[in-house]
Amino acid sequence: MTKKEIVENNFSRHANCYDDYSLMQTISSKRLISSLDGHDSRRILDLGCGTGIYTQALLEHFPKAQITAIDISPEMIKVASEKLSSKNITFIASDAETIKLDGKFDLVTSNASFQWFGDFEETISKYSSKLSPYGTFLFSIFGPDTFCELRETLYVIFGEKAIISSDEFLKSKKISKILKLYLKNVTLEEKKYKQKYSSFRSLLKNIKYSGTRGHGVGRKNLWTPKIMNDLEKIYRDKFSNETGDIEATYQIFFCKGEK
Repeated sequence: MTKKEIVENNFSRHANCYDDYSLMQTISSKRLISSLDGHDSRRILDLGCGTGIYTQALLEHFPKAQITAIDISPEMIKVASEKLSSKNITFIASDAETIKLDGKFDLVTSNASFQWFGDFEETISKYSSKLSPYGTFLFSIFGPDTFCELRETLYVIFGEKAIISSDEFLKSKKISKILKLYLKNVTLEEKKYKQKYSSFRSLLKNIKYSGTRGHGVGRKNLWTPKIMNDLEKIYRDKFSNETGDIEATYQIFFCKGEK
């Protein structure tokens, strides 16, 4: 399978429990919404809507808007549409990188999904052209320092074989450079959040069910019980807090531009 197919499969398999493990996506959606105070968007495009966490926030903030919400996972769309049965929302199960849409939008937005897209610049180019005059492009995207503790822990055991999806996430300078090619008044704000977990295994469980594993974490044939125990000890020795929990970093870039 391609990386995109793996990502789609991961999200679809765990769509029904996604909301229980998506604290960072919820935090990110609230920050995006707070930056929209004073906006009057009538047509909104929500890319990578998942189970509708951010879509619901958009609907509450813009109750009169017509929202088109797209996600590559049919199962995620199913959960979202069952949760949000509103005539103001049109849900579409499709690949946002290839779908063709009619019309213009006052707001094109996305919460924590662009890191999974195959061609970030092509996505920005495509959807900046779908903005109405003076429209806004607003999104959050995970940065490469996401799970930096996990990366460091895996490296102790696996060396160069230690692979996590955030290794491929874009840096802020690259994102800003691309945005400025297609949008005006570009801003990018970085935030780092720490989430606590009771154990290394609970961290991996959250990564699995929240979809943040992307196309994989490490290599499956290397995850023996002994290695899992070794990784637990290494991670805990390096990254536990005073309460005994371990911590994981989520780096999120909040990006905004105008037509």
